[in-house]
Amino acid sequence: MGPLEGIRVLDLSMVVSGPFCTMMLGDLGADVIKIEPPDGDVSRMLSGRERGGVTIAILNWNRNKRAMMLDLKQPGAADVFLKMAERADVVVQNVRPGVVDRLGVGYDAVAARNPKIVYCSIAGYGFSGPSVNKPAYDPIIQGMAGVMTSQRTQGRPRAVKNILGDKVTAMTAAISILAALN
Repeated sequence: MGPLEGIRVLDLSMVVSGPFCTMMLGDLGADVIKIEPPDGDVSRMLSGRERGGVTIAILNWNRNKRAMMLDLKQPGAADVFLKMAERADVVVQNVRPGVVDRLGVGYDAVAARNPKIVYCSIAGYGFSGPSVNKPAYDPIIQGMAGVMTSQRTQGRPRAVKNILGDKVTAMTAAISILAALN
């Protein structure tokens, strides 16, 4: 139950920014289907406290979601995803730029099957330019943005705890999706 009841979201995202975004959509009542490769979301491999062999991060950032394993590298898998996208309202992805297109599930392929889709792509450095393929982990982004200087202790810059860059990105993405749906 919630204001997004009846909205279906296909979640192709991993680690923090995408899963945190779709978690918020799920918290608002959307039907979120998290689609993971056979090895699962990278967050499943992170160290940290575990419950039943599953990390706290996976349990938290993927609450209110259904899960499905789909190996998009296999023949026919993109067709399965595109068939699902025909009945979806939103797709969220945050894999490296160009990957969803190579897999056959990028915006153009999805929009050809569902012109009303809201397709949210999250990328650390955008989709073109000299840094497009660089890793965009939160501490790197905080350092590049100068945020670490504001947390200076004993002369050394420090990262803001709590994955600030990823969470702000996730909130911005969720707000953008809500605006597009409206």
